[in-house]
Amino acid sequence: MLRVLGGLGSVRAFGVAKQAQSSGQHLIIISGTGEPDPELTAASTVSMDVLHQVLTYFQAGGSINMAQLLRYLSDHFLLTGLGFEPAIALPEHGIYHPDLPQNADINDWLTIVVSNVPVSAFVFYRAHWMSGNTRFVDALITELESLGLAVLPVIYLILTWRVAVAIPCRPPCAISVMNKARISTY
Repeated sequence: MLRVLGGLGSVRAFGVAKQAQSSGQHLIIISGTGEPDPELTAASTVSMDVLHQVLTYFQAGGSINMAQLLRYLSDHFLLTGLGFEPAIALPEHGIYHPDLPQNADINDWLTIVVSNVPVSAFVFYRAHWMSGNTRFVDALITELESLGLAVLPVIYLILTWRVAVAIPCRPPCAISVMNKARISTY
């Protein structure tokens, strides 16, 4: 499976398409921009339905959709019978905490917060959450919680937008915006 930024010419040097075609291997080539590309489709060795499904999972993004994509491909090509879920749209913003489900909201977060504890909130890029790159967020949560704070990590699409976070807490509340390698606390 190849996700290519640019045309087929960017992978020709490896001869991947020709080798897969001549050896009868499955080759899925989709555009990295998320748009269907006739040239990449023609070089792929799988059906249009498979290409459409793969593109749908990639367009939805996120580790949850990538896991389901792998299950889909395993069932389709290896007949494993694992079962898979269709791609799901992921929110542009939301609440993240390792102790909460992926689609958590503020009400879920309130169930794990100890009352009368100061709250520290911070905003981080949605791309980190979608890719499963949350180890640094989890480490920050652990550190802040070890200081006796309730931590509210907020997922946001673009940090250059103005973000307002209403936190149901009593002072003192710290709202930190991590942006461009600096932390601003209000």
